[in-house]
Amino acid sequence: MSRMEDNLVMIDDDYGVTKDNYNWILIKNPICIGKKKREYRFFFPTLQMMSKFIVDLKSKDTLVRLTDGSTDTSPATLSFDSLNDEIIKDLHLYLNKVTQPQEVST
Repeated sequence: MSRMEDNLVMIDDDYGVTKDNYNWILIKNPICIGKKKREYRFFFPTLQMMSKFIVDLKSKDTLVRLTDGSTDTSPATLSFDSLNDEIIKDLHLYLNKVTQPQEVST
């Protein structure tokens, strides 16, 4: 296992987050490393961009499961967008915290 996978932080059963010197990396199905299943890596220059991508991805997955396929635009769309913005900020803060090197107290 490489140093990058040693620092992998799982955010759910399907996705993990790590970083290198240049990018934040979102890995889909990181548990399957070394097996036949293919893993997908998404690279982002900033944590904010990755956080937005994750929230958008999860939102779309949830909406597909919960809707009947209608593309109705309603006033709830605006509140949904503002809620997504808040979730992105919270996720950004969380990922920034869990990926920082831990200080060892002496």
